[in-house]
Amino acid sequence: MNTRIILVAGGSGFIGSHIINTYKHMYTFRILTRSKQSTIHDCDAFYWNPENGTYDEAAFKNVITIINLSGENISAKRWSRTQKKNILSSRSAPLLTLFDACKKHGSSVKQLISSSATGFYGSAYSNKVFYEDSPQGDDFLAHVCVQWEEHAKRFEKLHINTTIIRTGVVFDSQTGAFPQMIQTLPLYFVVVPGNGKQYVPWIHISDLAALYMYTIQENLHGTFNALAQSNTQYKDIIVSLKKITGCIALYIPRIFLRILFGEMSVIITKGNKISNEKIKNHGFSFTHSDTHSTIELLT
Repeated sequence: MNTRIILVAGGSGFIGSHIINTYKHMYTFRILTRSKQSTIHDCDAFYWNPENGTYDEAAFKNVITIINLSGENISAKRWSRTQKKNILSSRSAPLLTLFDACKKHGSSVKQLISSSATGFYGSAYSNKVFYEDSPQGDDFLAHVCVQWEEHAKRFEKLHINTTIIRTGVVFDSQTGAFPQMIQTLPLYFVVVPGNGKQYVPWIHISDLAALYMYTIQENLHGTFNALAQSNTQYKDIIVSLKKITGCIALYIPRIFLRILFGEMSVIITKGNKISNEKIKNHGFSFTHSDTHSTIELLT
């Protein structure tokens, strides 16, 4: 086992669980948790409450890398004014608390890898390709991502190498967006939100976990888009599902989805074309990069 100690905030969540369970034979993981558990995924767990800035300082002893995956699921609830505040604070409070902890107890910390989202670029549909240096969008999710990333970049002041991972739609057979996409499949149909032309910047969960580990191994610095395919539209996923399962597609107009989900409907009815060239130019290879074969594997 590598002696590097990695502290994970959000280690019991969807992405954190996959990273830890896949790579715990290679690294020593510790987990920051709001529960009182002493172990999670057979790793040492330490209590913290980022909302009030409390944490167990022992969690930071000899830590080299911190992975921050904290943040409330953006599709968990309708976006009321209160829920918007929760979404933002669930991303800012953990980084503020981690910053304070590193300042006081994190002399060994050399690297922060913090999650963000491709929502940084906004949700307006276009054929423009967005790169890491493209300007931010002007909607709610873009606003959240900008503040999220600004909090992460503050760690540079502590001479901590900071990497930001703008993650797309994470595909897994059991958890996340894909099971929701195919939840009506037992009834032999799938729902298409809007006209199906919105881009879906997807990445398989195993590739995302590997990408996080790659940034550690290569000590990468800066911002990287995490998606396997930049040209996949929702209708392409539906075409694959129809070929694989024989299902039919039921198109739901955006106006109905707007009535049902409110402003939150943008996460399923809109999507941009986003480049993954930067991370590939740094030597990372995706195991799952073909849309049809990935859908076939997951279905």
